[in-house]
Amino acid sequence: MDLSPTQEEFFTSSAFLLLMLGGKGSGKSHVSVVKAIQLAGINRGIDGGLLCPTLKMFKRDVLPLIKKICRKNRIPYHYKKSESEIYFPRSKNTIYIFHSEDDGESIAGPNLGWGVINEVTLCSYLAYAEFRSRIRVEGAKLPQLAMSGTPEDLAWVHEEFFEKEHSDFECLQISTRENKHNGPWYIKLLQETYDEQRQKAYIDGTLVVFNGRAAAWAFKKDKHVKSYDFEPTEIWVSLDFNVAPLAATIWYIPPTSKEFKFKMYAKKSLKIADDATTQKFCDLLWETLTELGFAKPVRKSDGTETWKLLKPLAIFPDPAGDNRSTRSHLSDIQILEDNGFDDIRYKKRITSVKDCLNSMNNLFDKGDIVINDDPKECKDLLTDLQRCKIKEDAFELDKSDLKRTHWLDGLKNMCDYEYPVINPNSIIEVS
Repeated sequence: MDLSPTQEEFFTSSAFLLLMLGGKGSGKSHVSVVKAIQLAGINRGIDGGLLCPTLKMFKRDVLPLIKKICRKNRIPYHYKKSESEIYFPRSKNTIYIFHSEDDGESIAGPNLGWGVINEVTLCSYLAYAEFRSRIRVEGAKLPQLAMSGTPEDLAWVHEEFFEKEHSDFECLQISTRENKHNGPWYIKLLQETYDEQRQKAYIDGTLVVFNGRAAAWAFKKDKHVKSYDFEPTEIWVSLDFNVAPLAATIWYIPPTSKEFKFKMYAKKSLKIADDATTQKFCDLLWETLTELGFAKPVRKSDGTETWKLLKPLAIFPDPAGDNRSTRSHLSDIQILEDNGFDDIRYKKRITSVKDCLNSMNNLFDKGDIVINDDPKECKDLLTDLQRCKIKEDAFELDKSDLKRTHWLDGLKNMCDYEYPVINPNSIIEVS
Protein backbone atom coordinates (compact mmCIF):
# COMPACT_ATOMS: atom_id res chain seq x y z
CA MET A 1 0.00 0.00 0.00
CA ASP A 2 1.05 3.59 -0.65
CA LEU A 3 1.11 4.99 2.90
CA SER A 4 1.96 8.36 4.39
CA PRO A 5 4.49 8.39 7.27
CA THR A 6 1.75 8.70 9.90
CA GLN A 7 -0.28 5.88 8.36
CA GLU A 8 2.84 3.71 8.33
CA GLU A 9 3.28 4.34 12.06
CA PHE A 10 -0.35 3.41 12.64
CA PHE A 11 0.09 0.05 10.92
CA THR A 12 3.39 -0.83 12.59
CA SER A 13 2.55 0.25 16.16
CA SER A 14 2.12 -2.54 18.70
CA ALA A 15 0.66 -0.36 21.48
CA PHE A 16 -2.40 -1.93 23.07
CA LEU A 17 -4.26 1.41 23.00
CA LEU A 18 -3.56 3.09 19.66
CA LEU A 19 -5.28 6.37 18.76
CA MET A 20 -4.99 8.32 15.51
CA LEU A 21 -6.47 11.83 15.41
CA GLY A 22 -6.78 13.28 11.93
CA GLY A 23 -8.23 16.11 9.92
CA LYS A 24 -11.09 15.75 7.47
CA GLY A 25 -10.06 13.87 4.36
CA SER A 26 -6.85 12.66 6.01
CA GLY A 27 -7.79 9.05 5.32
CA LYS A 28 -8.23 7.99 8.93
CA SER A 29 -11.42 5.99 8.33
CA HIS A 30 -9.83 4.19 5.41
CA VAL A 31 -6.73 3.17 7.31
CA SER A 32 -8.88 2.12 10.28
CA VAL A 33 -10.67 -0.37 8.02
CA VAL A 34 -7.35 -1.63 6.66
CA LYS A 35 -6.12 -1.90 10.26
CA ALA A 36 -9.09 -4.12 11.12
CA ILE A 37 -8.31 -6.41 8.17
CA GLN A 38 -4.63 -6.40 9.18
CA LEU A 39 -5.45 -7.41 12.76
CA ALA A 40 -7.72 -10.18 11.49
CA GLY A 41 -4.82 -11.53 9.42
CA ILE A 42 -2.27 -11.30 12.23
CA ASN A 43 -4.54 -12.84 14.87
CA ARG A 44 -5.52 -16.02 13.02
CA GLY A 45 -8.34 -17.95 14.65
CA ILE A 46 -9.08 -15.18 17.16
CA ASP A 47 -12.13 -12.97 16.69
CA GLY A 48 -12.18 -9.18 16.83
CA GLY A 49 -14.67 -6.34 16.86
CA LEU A 50 -15.42 -3.10 15.03
CA LEU A 51 -17.25 -0.29 16.87
CA CYS A 52 -18.89 2.59 14.98
CA PRO A 53 -20.97 5.51 16.32
CA THR A 54 -24.12 4.24 14.54
CA LEU A 55 -25.14 1.31 12.37
CA LYS A 56 -26.05 3.83 9.67
CA MET A 57 -22.48 5.14 9.64
CA PHE A 58 -21.16 1.58 9.41
CA LYS A 59 -23.37 0.76 6.42
CA ARG A 60 -22.81 4.12 4.71
CA ASP A 61 -19.10 4.74 5.34
CA VAL A 62 -17.31 1.64 6.65
CA LEU A 63 -18.89 -1.36 4.92
CA PRO A 64 -18.29 0.01 1.38
CA LEU A 65 -14.61 0.48 2.29
CA ILE A 66 -14.35 -3.08 3.61
CA LYS A 67 -15.86 -4.45 0.40
CA LYS A 68 -13.63 -2.29 -1.80
CA ILE A 69 -10.41 -3.12 0.03
CA CYS A 70 -11.13 -6.86 0.15
CA ARG A 71 -12.11 -6.92 -3.52
CA LYS A 72 -9.03 -4.99 -4.62
CA ASN A 73 -6.67 -7.15 -2.55
CA ARG A 74 -8.50 -10.42 -3.33
CA ILE A 75 -9.30 -11.11 0.30
CA PRO A 76 -12.27 -13.49 0.62
CA TYR A 77 -14.90 -12.57 3.21
CA HIS A 78 -18.53 -13.29 4.09
CA TYR A 79 -20.72 -10.48 5.39
CA LYS A 80 -23.60 -11.78 7.50
CA LYS A 81 -25.95 -8.80 7.51
CA SER A 82 -28.56 -10.29 9.87
CA GLU A 83 -25.92 -11.08 12.50
CA SER A 84 -23.66 -8.03 11.92
CA GLU A 85 -20.61 -10.19 11.34
CA ILE A 86 -17.83 -10.39 8.77
CA TYR A 87 -16.08 -13.75 8.48
CA PHE A 88 -12.62 -14.19 6.94
CA PRO A 89 -12.08 -17.80 5.80
CA ARG A 90 -8.30 -17.46 5.32
CA SER A 91 -7.62 -16.37 8.90
CA LYS A 92 -10.63 -18.31 10.24
CA ASN A 93 -11.94 -15.48 12.40
CA THR A 94 -14.82 -13.05 12.57
CA ILE A 95 -15.17 -9.27 12.99
CA TYR A 96 -18.26 -8.52 15.07
CA ILE A 97 -19.91 -5.18 14.29
CA PHE A 98 -21.08 -3.01 17.21
CA HIS A 99 -22.53 0.49 17.55
CA SER A 100 -22.62 3.22 20.19
CA GLU A 101 -26.28 4.20 19.85
CA ASP A 102 -27.39 2.40 23.03
CA ASP A 103 -24.27 3.32 25.05
CA GLY A 104 -22.89 -0.20 24.80
CA GLU A 105 -25.88 -2.21 25.99
CA SER A 106 -25.82 -4.32 22.81
CA ILE A 107 -22.07 -4.98 23.06
CA ALA A 108 -22.34 -8.45 24.50
CA GLY A 109 -21.64 -12.02 23.54
CA PRO A 110 -18.27 -12.83 22.01
CA ASN A 111 -14.96 -12.44 23.77
CA LEU A 112 -12.42 -10.69 21.54
CA GLY A 113 -8.69 -10.59 21.09
CA TRP A 114 -8.52 -7.23 19.31
CA GLY A 115 -10.72 -4.37 18.13
CA VAL A 116 -11.02 -1.18 16.06
CA ILE A 117 -13.14 1.91 16.73
CA ASN A 118 -13.99 4.20 13.83
CA GLU A 119 -14.78 7.84 14.77
CA VAL A 120 -14.13 7.22 18.44
CA THR A 121 -14.81 10.87 19.31
CA LEU A 122 -18.42 10.37 18.18
CA CYS A 123 -18.91 7.29 20.36
CA SER A 124 -20.03 7.42 23.98
CA TYR A 125 -17.69 6.60 26.84
CA LEU A 126 -19.97 3.77 28.00
CA ALA A 127 -19.82 2.12 24.58
CA TYR A 128 -16.02 2.49 24.50
CA ALA A 129 -15.65 1.05 28.01
CA GLU A 130 -17.90 -1.93 27.26
CA PHE A 131 -16.14 -2.61 23.95
CA ARG A 132 -12.72 -2.43 25.56
CA SER A 133 -13.80 -4.87 28.26
CA ARG A 134 -14.56 -7.50 25.57
CA ILE A 135 -10.90 -7.55 24.40
CA ARG A 136 -9.67 -10.21 26.81
CA VAL A 137 -8.93 -13.44 24.91
CA GLU A 138 -5.53 -14.96 25.57
CA GLY A 139 -3.35 -16.05 22.70
CA ALA A 140 -3.76 -13.07 20.38
CA LYS A 141 -0.50 -12.43 18.54
CA LEU A 142 -1.23 -8.69 18.55
CA PRO A 143 -3.84 -7.73 21.17
CA GLN A 144 -4.74 -4.17 20.27
CA LEU A 145 -7.53 -1.59 20.38
CA ALA A 146 -6.91 0.75 17.43
CA MET A 147 -9.01 3.93 17.22
CA SER A 148 -9.40 6.90 14.90
CA GLY A 149 -11.27 10.19 15.16
CA THR A 150 -11.24 13.94 14.63
CA PRO A 151 -9.53 16.02 17.35
CA GLU A 152 -12.51 18.24 18.19
CA ASP A 153 -14.66 18.55 21.29
CA LEU A 154 -13.12 15.39 22.66
CA ALA A 155 -15.09 15.39 25.94
CA TRP A 156 -14.49 11.94 27.49
CA VAL A 157 -11.76 11.09 24.95
CA HIS A 158 -9.57 13.89 26.28
CA GLU A 159 -10.17 12.86 29.88
CA GLU A 160 -9.59 9.16 29.19
CA PHE A 161 -6.46 9.35 27.06
CA PHE A 162 -4.78 12.67 27.87
CA GLU A 163 -5.58 13.18 31.55
CA LYS A 164 -5.05 9.58 32.69
CA GLU A 165 -1.89 7.50 32.75
CA HIS A 166 -1.80 4.45 30.45
CA SER A 167 1.12 2.04 30.43
CA ASP A 168 0.67 1.06 26.77
CA PHE A 169 -0.82 3.99 24.85
CA GLU A 170 0.26 5.78 21.66
CA CYS A 171 -1.39 8.75 19.95
CA LEU A 172 -0.66 9.77 16.36
CA GLN A 173 -1.83 12.94 14.62
CA ILE A 174 -2.33 13.03 10.86
CA SER A 175 -2.87 16.13 8.73
CA THR A 176 -5.20 16.36 5.76
CA ARG A 177 -2.17 17.57 3.81
CA GLU A 178 -0.64 14.07 4.06
CA ASN A 179 -3.36 12.60 1.85
CA LYS A 180 -1.99 13.06 -1.66
CA HIS A 181 -5.22 11.75 -3.14
CA ASN A 182 -7.04 14.98 -2.24
CA GLY A 183 -7.36 17.53 -5.01
CA PRO A 184 -5.10 20.62 -4.77
CA TRP A 185 -8.20 22.77 -4.15
CA TYR A 186 -9.36 20.73 -1.18
CA ILE A 187 -7.36 22.42 1.59
CA LYS A 188 -8.51 25.82 0.36
CA LEU A 189 -12.14 24.67 0.56
CA LEU A 190 -11.67 23.57 4.15
CA GLN A 191 -10.02 26.88 5.00
CA GLU A 192 -12.98 28.75 3.54
CA THR A 193 -15.48 26.56 5.40
CA TYR A 194 -14.13 26.53 8.96
CA ASP A 195 -13.02 29.16 11.44
CA GLU A 196 -9.36 29.39 12.43
CA GLN A 197 -9.63 27.19 15.52
CA ARG A 198 -11.51 24.45 13.67
CA GLN A 199 -8.95 24.49 10.87
CA LYS A 200 -6.34 23.31 13.37
CA ALA A 201 -8.49 20.28 14.12
CA TYR A 202 -10.06 19.65 10.71
CA ILE A 203 -6.91 20.21 8.62
CA ASP A 204 -3.86 19.83 10.86
CA GLY A 205 -5.25 17.06 13.07
CA THR A 206 -4.12 19.06 16.10
CA LEU A 207 -5.66 18.57 19.52
CA VAL A 208 -7.57 21.79 20.16
CA VAL A 209 -9.30 22.94 23.33
CA PHE A 210 -12.13 25.18 22.18
CA ASN A 211 -13.73 28.15 23.91
CA GLY A 212 -15.28 26.20 26.77
CA ARG A 213 -18.57 24.72 25.57
CA ALA A 214 -19.92 27.94 24.10
CA ALA A 215 -22.22 27.31 21.14
CA ALA A 216 -21.17 30.56 19.44
CA TRP A 217 -17.47 30.12 20.21
CA ALA A 218 -16.33 32.50 17.44
CA PHE A 219 -18.71 35.32 18.42
CA LYS A 220 -16.98 38.39 19.90
CA LYS A 221 -19.18 41.25 21.03
CA ASP A 222 -16.59 43.95 20.32
CA LYS A 223 -16.05 42.60 16.79
CA HIS A 224 -19.53 41.57 15.68
CA VAL A 225 -21.90 44.08 17.30
CA LYS A 226 -22.03 47.35 15.33
CA SER A 227 -24.49 49.86 13.89
CA TYR A 228 -25.09 50.19 10.15
CA ASP A 229 -27.63 52.13 8.15
CA PHE A 230 -28.12 50.95 4.58
CA GLU A 231 -30.78 49.90 2.09
CA PRO A 232 -30.77 46.08 1.96
CA THR A 233 -30.84 44.25 -1.35
CA GLU A 234 -32.77 41.40 0.25
CA ILE A 235 -34.32 40.54 3.61
CA TRP A 236 -33.89 37.20 5.37
CA VAL A 237 -35.84 35.95 8.36
CA SER A 238 -34.48 33.18 10.59
CA LEU A 239 -37.32 31.45 12.42
CA ASP A 240 -37.65 28.86 15.18
CA PHE A 241 -41.18 27.53 15.74
CA ASN A 242 -42.23 27.31 19.38
CA VAL A 243 -45.42 27.73 21.37
CA ALA A 244 -43.47 29.82 23.88
CA PRO A 245 -41.48 31.66 22.78
CA LEU A 246 -41.72 31.78 19.02
CA ALA A 247 -38.43 33.35 17.95
CA ALA A 248 -37.28 35.10 14.78
CA THR A 249 -34.69 37.59 13.57
CA ILE A 250 -34.90 39.94 10.59
CA TRP A 251 -31.66 40.13 8.62
CA TYR A 252 -30.58 42.73 6.06
CA ILE A 253 -28.42 41.55 3.16
CA PRO A 254 -26.11 44.43 2.16
CA PRO A 255 -25.22 45.50 -1.37
CA THR A 256 -22.02 44.05 -2.78
CA SER A 257 -19.40 46.75 -2.35
CA LYS A 258 -16.12 47.49 -0.58
CA GLU A 259 -18.05 49.39 2.09
CA PHE A 260 -19.85 46.27 3.32
CA LYS A 261 -17.50 43.37 3.94
CA PHE A 262 -20.07 41.27 5.81
CA LYS A 263 -22.76 38.98 4.41
CA MET A 264 -25.69 39.54 6.79
CA TYR A 265 -26.79 42.13 9.33
CA ALA A 266 -29.21 41.33 12.17
CA LYS A 267 -31.62 44.25 12.22
CA LYS A 268 -34.29 43.17 14.67
CA SER A 269 -35.31 40.15 16.76
CA LEU A 270 -38.97 39.18 17.10
CA LYS A 271 -40.68 37.25 19.87
CA ILE A 272 -44.14 35.99 20.73
CA ALA A 273 -43.71 35.11 24.37
CA ASP A 274 -46.82 33.06 25.13
CA ASP A 275 -49.52 31.16 23.29
CA ALA A 276 -47.65 31.55 19.99
CA THR A 277 -49.05 30.33 16.69
CA THR A 278 -47.57 30.53 13.23
CA GLN A 279 -50.49 32.72 12.16
CA LYS A 280 -49.68 35.21 14.93
CA PHE A 281 -46.08 35.24 13.71
CA CYS A 282 -47.18 35.99 10.14
CA ASP A 283 -49.27 38.92 11.36
CA LEU A 284 -46.35 40.23 13.44
CA LEU A 285 -43.90 39.88 10.55
CA TRP A 286 -46.13 41.78 8.12
CA GLU A 287 -46.61 44.57 10.69
CA THR A 288 -42.86 44.78 11.33
CA LEU A 289 -41.98 44.80 7.64
CA THR A 290 -44.48 47.62 7.13
CA GLU A 291 -42.91 49.63 9.97
CA LEU A 292 -39.49 49.11 8.39
CA GLY A 293 -40.81 50.28 5.00
CA PHE A 294 -40.54 46.96 3.17
CA ALA A 295 -44.23 46.04 2.93
CA LYS A 296 -47.56 47.79 2.56
CA PRO A 297 -51.24 46.83 2.89
CA VAL A 298 -53.14 46.40 -0.36
CA ARG A 299 -56.90 46.24 -0.81
CA LYS A 300 -58.05 43.38 -3.04
CA SER A 301 -60.91 43.57 -5.54
CA ASP A 302 -63.24 41.79 -3.13
CA GLY A 303 -62.68 44.50 -0.51
CA THR A 304 -60.37 42.47 1.75
CA GLU A 305 -56.85 43.58 2.62
CA THR A 306 -53.62 41.77 1.98
CA TRP A 307 -49.94 42.70 2.06
CA LYS A 308 -47.39 43.41 -0.65
CA LEU A 309 -43.63 43.00 -0.28
CA LEU A 310 -41.46 45.86 -1.47
CA LYS A 311 -38.21 43.92 -1.15
CA PRO A 312 -37.26 40.30 -1.89
CA LEU A 313 -37.75 38.30 1.30
CA ALA A 314 -36.77 34.75 2.26
CA ILE A 315 -37.77 32.89 5.42
CA PHE A 316 -35.53 30.20 6.91
CA PRO A 317 -37.78 28.19 9.23
CA ASP A 318 -37.15 25.30 11.58
CA PRO A 319 -37.02 22.22 9.25
CA ALA A 320 -39.45 20.44 11.57
CA GLY A 321 -42.11 22.93 10.49
CA ASP A 322 -42.69 20.86 7.38
CA ASN A 323 -43.84 17.91 9.49
CA ARG A 324 -45.96 19.38 12.22
CA SER A 325 -47.98 22.47 12.97
CA THR A 326 -47.91 24.94 15.80
CA ARG A 327 -51.40 24.20 17.09
CA SER A 328 -53.04 23.91 13.67
CA HIS A 329 -54.13 21.16 11.30
CA LEU A 330 -51.85 22.78 8.70
CA SER A 331 -48.07 22.53 8.71
CA ASP A 332 -46.18 25.63 9.77
CA ILE A 333 -44.64 25.85 6.29
CA GLN A 334 -48.09 25.77 4.68
CA ILE A 335 -49.29 28.56 6.98
CA LEU A 336 -46.34 30.73 5.92
CA GLU A 337 -47.15 30.12 2.26
CA ASP A 338 -50.85 30.84 2.77
CA ASN A 339 -49.88 34.21 4.26
CA GLY A 340 -47.99 35.32 1.16
CA PHE A 341 -44.44 34.18 1.99
CA ASP A 342 -43.46 32.02 -0.95
CA ASP A 343 -39.64 32.03 -0.67
CA ILE A 344 -39.16 29.54 2.15
CA ARG A 345 -35.75 27.89 2.43
CA TYR A 346 -35.02 24.85 4.57
CA LYS A 347 -33.41 21.45 4.21
CA LYS A 348 -35.64 18.41 3.99
CA ARG A 349 -32.86 16.43 5.61
CA ILE A 350 -32.01 17.89 9.01
CA THR A 351 -28.29 18.63 9.34
CA SER A 352 -26.39 17.77 12.50
CA VAL A 353 -26.12 20.41 15.22
CA LYS A 354 -22.35 20.22 14.85
CA ASP A 355 -22.41 21.10 11.14
CA CYS A 356 -24.89 23.94 11.68
CA LEU A 357 -22.79 25.45 14.48
CA ASN A 358 -19.60 25.04 12.46
CA SER A 359 -21.21 26.96 9.60
CA MET A 360 -22.40 29.74 11.89
CA ASN A 361 -19.06 30.06 13.71
CA ASN A 362 -17.13 30.07 10.45
CA LEU A 363 -19.16 33.10 9.34
CA PHE A 364 -18.52 34.85 12.65
CA ASP A 365 -14.82 34.04 12.43
CA LYS A 366 -14.60 35.63 8.99
CA GLY A 367 -16.59 38.70 10.03
CA ASP A 368 -19.52 37.82 7.78
CA ILE A 369 -22.20 38.28 10.48
CA VAL A 370 -22.88 41.62 12.17
CA ILE A 371 -25.47 42.29 14.89
CA ASN A 372 -27.29 45.60 15.42
CA ASP A 373 -25.76 47.30 18.47
CA ASP A 374 -29.11 48.74 19.61
CA PRO A 375 -29.82 46.55 22.69
CA LYS A 376 -33.58 46.92 22.23
CA GLU A 377 -33.55 45.53 18.69
CA CYS A 378 -31.54 42.29 19.02
CA LYS A 379 -31.55 41.63 22.76
CA ASP A 380 -32.70 38.00 22.57
CA LEU A 381 -30.34 37.05 19.76
CA LEU A 382 -27.39 38.62 21.58
CA THR A 383 -28.32 36.85 24.80
CA ASP A 384 -28.40 33.51 23.00
CA LEU A 385 -25.01 34.13 21.38
CA GLN A 386 -23.46 35.00 24.74
CA ARG A 387 -25.12 32.40 26.96
CA CYS A 388 -25.98 29.27 24.96
CA LYS A 389 -23.77 26.25 25.63
CA ILE A 390 -23.13 22.81 24.20
CA LYS A 391 -23.83 19.84 26.46
CA GLU A 392 -20.82 18.43 28.27
CA ASP A 393 -21.43 14.84 27.12
CA ALA A 394 -22.63 15.38 23.55
CA PHE A 395 -22.52 17.86 20.67
CA GLU A 396 -26.03 19.12 21.33
CA LEU A 397 -27.34 22.46 22.49
CA ASP A 398 -28.01 22.65 26.22
CA LYS A 399 -31.73 23.52 26.34
CA SER A 400 -32.19 23.33 30.10
CA ASP A 401 -33.18 27.01 30.06
CA LEU A 402 -36.46 26.90 28.14
CA LYS A 403 -36.19 30.59 27.21
CA ARG A 404 -32.87 30.20 25.44
CA THR A 405 -31.36 28.78 22.20
CA HIS A 406 -34.36 29.68 19.98
CA TRP A 407 -32.82 32.69 18.20
CA LEU A 408 -29.51 30.87 17.89
CA ASP A 409 -31.35 27.83 16.50
CA GLY A 410 -32.85 29.94 13.75
CA LEU A 411 -29.51 31.54 12.91
CA LYS A 412 -27.53 28.29 12.77
CA ASN A 413 -30.12 26.68 10.47
CA MET A 414 -30.06 29.69 8.15
CA CYS A 415 -26.25 29.64 8.03
CA ASP A 416 -26.27 25.92 7.30
CA TYR A 417 -28.68 26.39 4.41
CA GLU A 418 -26.84 29.26 2.71
CA TYR A 419 -23.23 28.49 3.73
CA PRO A 420 -23.02 24.77 4.62
CA VAL A 421 -19.83 23.15 5.84
CA ILE A 422 -17.98 20.70 3.65
CA ASN A 423 -18.26 17.05 4.68
CA PRO A 424 -15.82 15.11 2.54
CA ASN A 425 -15.80 11.38 1.99
CA SER A 426 -12.23 11.31 0.80
CA ILE A 427 -10.91 7.85 -0.02
CA ILE A 428 -7.29 6.73 0.00
CA GLU A 429 -6.69 4.19 -2.74
CA VAL A 430 -5.01 0.92 -1.75
CA SER A 431 -2.34 -0.04 -4.21
